[in-house]
This record gives sequence, C-alpha cells and structure tokens, in this order.
Amino acid sequence: MPTLLQLCTEAIEGIDSFSAPSTIIGNSDPTAVLLKNVATQVGRELVREARWQALKAPYTFATVANTSAYGLPSDFQRFANLTFWNTSEGQPLIGPLNAVDWASVTRGLVVLGVRYAFAIYGNFLRITPTPTAAQNIGFDYYSRFFCTTDAGVAIENWSADSDLWRLDPDLAVRGIQYRFRARKGLPYAEEKADYLSGIAALQFDDTPKPLIDVSGIRRGGFAPSFAFYGVASADGGSGSGGGGGGGSVWILADGTWSDVGVWDDTASWID
Repeated sequence: MPTLLQLCTEAIEGIDSFSAPSTIIGNSDPTAVLLKNVATQVGRELVREARWQALKAPYTFATVANTSAYGLPSDFQRFANLTFWNTSEGQPLIGPLNAVDWASVTRGLVVLGVRYAFAIYGNFLRITPTPTAAQNIGFDYYSRFFCTTDAGVAIENWSADSDLWRLDPDLAVRGIQYRFRARKGLPYAEEKADYLSGIAALQFDDTPKPLIDVSGIRRGGFAPSFAFYGVASADGGSGSGGGGGGGSVWILADGTWSDVGVWDDTASWID
C-alpha cells in the first residue's frame, strides 16, 4: 500500500501551481501542513462512510466471574452484525437486545436458559446472565484506524511519511485533491463528484456478494445444498417417515433430483 508521502505527492502533482513537498510530517511548509490535514480528513471520512473489508478485524476476550460489562477494542468504529459468539461453548449470543428487551431479561422474570444475551450501551458490551467463570467471547468489528506504521501496526493518524494507507489508494488521491482544491479556493466540483462516485463504486465492489436463489435452495455457505425426498413404494408404503414398506429415496442436489436408493423400515428418515 502507498505511504502518506506517495499519496500526497500524487495528489498535488495533479494540481497546477503547486509543487510536491519532499516531506509531510514535521514540515512547516503550508502546502505540506494542508496536505497532511486533508489526508487525515479523507481517512476519517472514509472510515465513517462504509464497512470496508480492509478494516474488518476479529476481537476475542475472556469473561471474568461476576463481571457483566466489557470494553470495546481501542480502535472500534462499528460492529459486524451477527458475529457474536461464545466460542468456549460454540453458541451464538442472543442479541443485541434493545432497551426494552434488556430490561425484561435483567429486571423481569424472563429466563434465557444456558445462552448469554448481550446489549451495547455506555460504550460497553454487557452480558446477561452475569458470567460465573471464564468464557471466551468473540465478534468481528470495523476499525477506525485508517493507516499503519511501516511495520504494519494500525494507528489512529499519520505519524510519519512512511505510514501506510489501508484503503483504496486511488480513492485517497481523489479525496486529497478535492479537499486541497476546496481549501485553496480552486474549482473542485469535478474532483468532488469523481471522489464521491469512486466511494459508491468501491462500496459495491469491496466484498463479494452472496447468491440469492429465489427457488429456496441454498447454494454455498456452510449449509448442505441438498434435500431428501421419499416416494411411496409400489405396495403402498410411504418413504416419508419410516414404516409401511420400502420406497425410493431421492436426493436434490444443485437443482437435479436423483434416485439414490430404496427406503426400508429400519432406516431413520432425514428431513
């Protein structure tokens, strides 16, 4: 990924009457100061704008007995939905609960059973029932740190010319150009439109899209993409539930039915 200096150099070279500074961080030259400022603005803006896969990260913590509230990652921006699991038990957490449901399970007579539920408020992840022992809880989230050091450590803001950009470099250059021109009183409508259209296009292309099959047959993912079906036998027995004689067993795989055997009374039917 490009460095801060590389991004600023490419951006400024597209603007007449301005020369690229040799350094950015620690440089008192007004052009360098402004470039660093707008590069920061672009980074923070893009972090807020979308759930970029480059900023997605896993987070795991261990519960502590008699403690129900747990802090969020230091670089937290937003959650990745439906990723909350008790990895010690292999069970998803129930939630996030809204204020009404949280009050019901923590103050009322609602019984959750053996699974944890959670809510987010006060910048804490809160779990109920309160853990009585260590359990590993994991979820995915999106970071607000848009750059890293040259060693790959994610950081909140630019600290050196060699710091690396984490998102699409072309988008960063467009954003720096547009904001720099705007701050200098230069025409920027075209550059801004180019930048915004780039955000929209990249949001669509940033991650692969799941297949939506209106036939109801799930394809891909971890669920089996097949189904079983029983056919009544010649003597009147039914293959859909066992008993009453044998019948053909058909399997539906990738939209095609195939006869895979004969149902008999000793088999256990699979729905």
